[in-house]
Formats: sequence, C-alpha cells, structure tokens
Amino acid sequence: MVNTALHGSLVDIPTAGTPIIGTLYLPDGEPKSVTIIHSATATPQGFYRGFAQYLAGRGIAALTYDYRGTGHSGPCQLFPDLRMRDWLTVDMPTVTRWAHNRFYSLPIMAVGHSIGGHGLAMGSGLGIVDRFILAAAHIAYTPDIPSFTEQLRVKALLNLAGPAIASSLGYMPSRKLGLGEDLPTSVLIEWASWTKLPGFLYDDPTLGAGRLMPGIDADVLCVAATDDL
Repeated sequence: MVNTALHGSLVDIPTAGTPIIGTLYLPDGEPKSVTIIHSATATPQGFYRGFAQYLAGRGIAALTYDYRGTGHSGPCQLFPDLRMRDWLTVDMPTVTRWAHNRFYSLPIMAVGHSIGGHGLAMGSGLGIVDRFILAAAHIAYTPDIPSFTEQLRVKALLNLAGPAIASSLGYMPSRKLGLGEDLPTSVLIEWASWTKLPGFLYDDPTLGAGRLMPGIDADVLCVAATDDL
C-alpha cells in the first residue's frame, strides 16, 4: 500500500476553466484537522512536500496546489490574461471550498507563504478557515528593501527586464532567470505594479484588499525571517 503521508495523491480541483492541480497528503488514520498550504509566487507545490509530510505524519491532512498558470496547473502560456489577483480571489477560495467539501466535519487551517499569506489576509479563506499562519508575507514595496544592491536587482527584474521579456515572449521565463516557476505575463506585470506602491497590493484601489483586511477576525501567526533580503 502506498503511504500517502509520504507521497501524496494528485487531485483535480475544478474551476470554470482548466482545473487546479493539488496534492493531498493523508495520515494513516482518520485526520484530526486539515491544513491548506498556499504557495509563494513562482514556487511549485513540491517545495512544501516536506512540510506537508510532516503534518500528515502527525495526523493532519495537508493540501498543496499550484496556482493556475504554474507547475502542474500550467503551462503559463495558456493563461496570458490571468492576473495575480485571480490567484487571490479565485484560486485560493476555490481550493478552500474544495477542502471544506472534502473534509466538511474537520477544522481547517491554512498557511500562506508570501503572496499566499496576502490572500489569506484579505479574506480568501471565505470564513471557512478560522486560523492561519502568514510566512514571509511582507509589504513588497521595492524602495523599502534595505540593501541597495538587492533593491536595484529587484527593480531591474520586476520593473524593467521582466515586463519587457514577458510581453515579448508571452510568458515570464522565471526558471531560466533562477526565479522559480515560469509565470503568466499578466501575473508578472501586476505583481511588478504592486511593488511600486508603498502599501503593496493594499494600495491598489481596484483590488480592495485594504478595505478587506480590517474585517478579518481570526487567530493569526505571522512569521518573518531576519535574513530575508
């Protein structure tokens, strides 16, 4: 018998178009709770395999997944008009609803890494998730980066080279640039536009995240790394 706590099982999570592909890690016995892991930008779900296995080994069902246009839910060339906000307002709620329907009698928690944390902070748990962890979900305003060298590098990639490359190729070849998973063009462009705002995505009036965050009523643990440039 395959130990799903170690290997996980691929699951199709239906959306209006191409399904979101996730991996479900189950403990040997009945799970006592569920944890959904929402990825960082350009980070494949396999990055969280060890953490998901750790949870499953302690009786917690764990669900990882790839946002549309990335990883198993790609390829990114099929989603030229998909924006980063679509991950936050469509993909995250869709995955949360799926988990709730699959494990309707169990408490559901979530971990949001980077952009995944911002989605949770603006309410993409739909009231289903009553506690969550934000891991390195910083306000990504480029001028706030302490290291001037790192600031220049990020500006060059996100605000100059990145949008130009993505617009010409029809996608962002992040793998070749050492930036993780390839990204849809509009995801990269919207992400880059938010890094120019002092409040990051919370200053984008068309998204409304700044109005949504104050309404969140949940137990939240925020984790940051002191050596994160």
